[in-house]
Amino acid sequence: MRRLLLLIAGLWLALGSRAFGAGQVGVLPLIHTGAPSTTVTNFVGLTNANGLWSATEGNSEAVFGGSGASAFALSNWRMLVVTGPGATGSYAFTIRKNEADTALVLNLASGTTTGSDLAHSVTFNPGDRISIKAIPTGTPASLGNMAISFTTTAAIANSYPILYTNGAVVPAATQTYLPLMYGGSATTEATVQSTCPTAGTISSLYVDLDVAPTNAITVVLRKAATDQALIVTISGAAKTGSDVTHTVTVAAGDLLDWSVLSATGATSVRVRLGASFNPTVGSESVLCTTPGAPQAQNTNAVLVGNSLVSGGDGTLQCPIPACSAKKLFTDATNSPPVAGQNCTFTVRKAGADTSPLVQAIATNGAPIASDTTHTATYADGDTFDIKSLTSATSSNVGVRWGLVLDVTQPTGGGAANPDSNLLMRGLGLLPPSLFRTDRKHEGILQ
Repeated sequence: MRRLLLLIAGLWLALGSRAFGAGQVGVLPLIHTGAPSTTVTNFVGLTNANGLWSATEGNSEAVFGGSGASAFALSNWRMLVVTGPGATGSYAFTIRKNEADTALVLNLASGTTTGSDLAHSVTFNPGDRISIKAIPTGTPASLGNMAISFTTTAAIANSYPILYTNGAVVPAATQTYLPLMYGGSATTEATVQSTCPTAGTISSLYVDLDVAPTNAITVVLRKAATDQALIVTISGAAKTGSDVTHTVTVAAGDLLDWSVLSATGATSVRVRLGASFNPTVGSESVLCTTPGAPQAQNTNAVLVGNSLVSGGDGTLQCPIPACSAKKLFTDATNSPPVAGQNCTFTVRKAGADTSPLVQAIATNGAPIASDTTHTATYADGDTFDIKSLTSATSSNVGVRWGLVLDVTQPTGGGAANPDSNLLMRGLGLLPPSLFRTDRKHEGILQ
């Protein structure tokens, strides 16, 4: 009987491990420099960009890639806005999955500039679409810049979500380039390439179109302006496709983007895509950005994607979960500083330079710079942004940058494995309270 009980306990251990796994816990910070409507329901994907809020949900959604039956879960939703809804209105924000409300809801009440939902979690399967719904109540003021963040929990170890929102229409018979994550598009590849801050692989690509393309639409991962093996082609009446076979290895400093090739006669479409970034160091979340518009001499607060706003930290600080910022990479080769000019990127916490300083300086002679030595630590709820300072000349500078946010991983339980404290007690680790201890029934489960 005792052997049978130990076998059962061991099965519980194995099943618990399979069901919940030791999935990677990460942090996803985002910024919207556009604002939702003050009068009607609006939607936006998980992106960093201006003007992507839309009254039509299908115009602004992202899609999850990833591995496993449940690719990623989102939780610990925080929001910070520069200008609140004022005294006469409020906003209710809801995470949507496949055009349906989920339990993850954040209310921004009148007279406030912050909100959160730290109680709920929503799981997304590969191929699930995601958006944020905003409902104004009363007569709220426009929110302006909006910073949000989530905790991400993957179904497997070493997996962080890459999400791209379909804000732009891809016309027929064109080749369009998309940033690795967030939003935006261009016909010139150099303007959307993103800087990778750490080593890993990219895999599990899922593509979702808002309408069927008729003729072929092909999405390809690009590294150093060269096609890679991760490819999805969709044609005819289909609107979705995936590549869960191929994996592309990337290194710190690589320039990454997506190519979308639309065949002659294809329908104009909006492309949503998602994939998995699989860091070699399994605690690393990655922020990979594009150069955006070149900036003149100024002090700017920047966050992720193409958001580059003058006016200092008060315009774009983002509340984040506990983590450490490290591995800052900058690349100004697209619009480099001129002779005697430099562009300095500095990681900030609570509106001040971090200590120790995490900083990279791009110059005319060295437009690619990095700081792989220093680490800045953030407590739960601290605010994060990056200050960009271009020295005085008339030349504008465009800088891609990438950063790692390192999250301490749970051990033996926690967010990545919430039930392990209950399930992983086999082979002698089950608590005595589960056993009858009288001699006649010794070792029998209660």
